[in-house]
Amino acid sequence: MNVSSAKIVPLAIVSSMILASCTPAAGGRSGGSGSDDAPDASQTTGANDLGSSAADTTVAPPPPRGPPNDTGAGAADPGPAAPLDVPAVEEDTGPTIDPALAAICAKMGAAYAQACDIHTVSIWIDPATPRPANGQLFPGVKDWNMNGWEWFQKWPTGFKDPDAYDALFDENLASDMGLKCSVASALRFAAVMHNAPADLVPLLNAATWEGRFFNWNDDYSHPTHYLVNTQAGLWAWASHLIKWMSVTFDDGTCHLPTIEMLEAALKDCLATANSSGGNITGCQNP
Repeated sequence: MNVSSAKIVPLAIVSSMILASCTPAAGGRSGGSGSDDAPDASQTTGANDLGSSAADTTVAPPPPRGPPNDTGAGAADPGPAAPLDVPAVEEDTGPTIDPALAAICAKMGAAYAQACDIHTVSIWIDPATPRPANGQLFPGVKDWNMNGWEWFQKWPTGFKDPDAYDALFDENLASDMGLKCSVASALRFAAVMHNAPADLVPLLNAATWEGRFFNWNDDYSHPTHYLVNTQAGLWAWASHLIKWMSVTFDDGTCHLPTIEMLEAALKDCLATANSSGGNITGCQNP
């Protein structure tokens, strides 16, 4: 080709021609072909020129998509979004288990973990859990004491008052499940007394009771047990002693006193003390 006679087409027009040839004609299918003849410079408009003549069938591409809620170029700026009305998170200022008690709960293992939940009555201890050492009956409680234990075995050949009174207090004669439930009960006592109810102090001032609790367990874990007729709770067996009562069942279930039971018993015991010259015998949680 003779270079000197070639028609020089400006670069801008060439670019416009290429874009027009790639743009579907109005009413055409995407990907369809248009005319084989490229338009000359007089027929070509810019890709976004909406002022073309009726003969111009090029379709302007859509404007670039912006982020969500973008109203397009030139739209008024709506300004910063209004802050969400999110309720403030209240700080939990409730009682926590101190490191010493937490360590005891962890040491006792998952089988006894529920005993540290002071609001739960019924827990389950896997019967396959090894028999605990007798020394674990008392995990230790500051200012309050649980200084005794007893297992009332509720089946025909079990130890029960008054036929085998001494055996009731022998931890070596306690059933496996009875001993486990008693350990869980002692752990619950420690967890509750970590943040002892305020009503304990008025009761001490009004009663002859000196703050002594006793780890009592009604044991129904034997297959031939009697009909279950007791429940977890607190009961002042005498003016000087409140029994902290747990209940053992034959499937590994263990019922324990709760903080709510203790609070209810303290109110009843205070009323009993005020009406009985300080004697709290017989008071209990409802």
